Amino acid sequence: MEEDPVGNQIRREMRNLAKGFIVLIITPAEHYMTTTIAFMDYAINEEYLKGVYVTANRPYINLMNMFKERDISPDNLLFVDCISAMAGEKTGRRGNCIYVTSPLELERITDYVDTLLDELGDETKRFIYLDSLSTFLLYNSISSVGKLSHFLINKLRLKNMSGVFLTLELEAPTELIQRLTVLCDKVVRVRT
Repeated sequence: MEEDPVGNQIRREMRNLAKGFIVLIITPAEHYMTTTIAFMDYAINEEYLKGVYVTANRPYINLMNMFKERDISPDNLLFVDCISAMAGEKTGRRGNCIYVTSPLELERITDYVDTLLDELGDETKRFIYLDSLSTFLLYNSISSVGKLSHFLINKLRLKNMSGVFLTLELEAPTELIQRLTVLCDKVVRVRT
């Protein structure tokens, strides 16, 4: 079996967290996909969680193909795709994905996240995966992304749900990291 140090670290860091955990993952760019896949494998295949994946980084179809190749079932994931419409995909709901015009529509994104979380049901172990703060910062101010994160974290806390906020190591402003560190239960720095 091939050694997977990033996957091993993610599983080790996530184990024993209480229900309703909030985690900030800071990863080097070269480990971005490995980190995402490791968390999804852990959440979906080991913990049997159901989640809403908010992507501003990779198109929904690309993520679905990668997850299927790695035996991560899409049945327990709903998506808010904030990037595909910018490349010509029609906005709106299709299947388990809602396509948003752009990562600029933060209020609409939070509304869709609410809608999708409700679809996952009250009795399930639910989570949000925000991919990624770094990409949202390309389109929005630090203040706006901080407010989005703070809003989502408070919503998760009120509903006792979990959340993972991913950011790239060299693209995360210190101000935002400090703000989120205070709000999160754990900060995971992916080591290379």
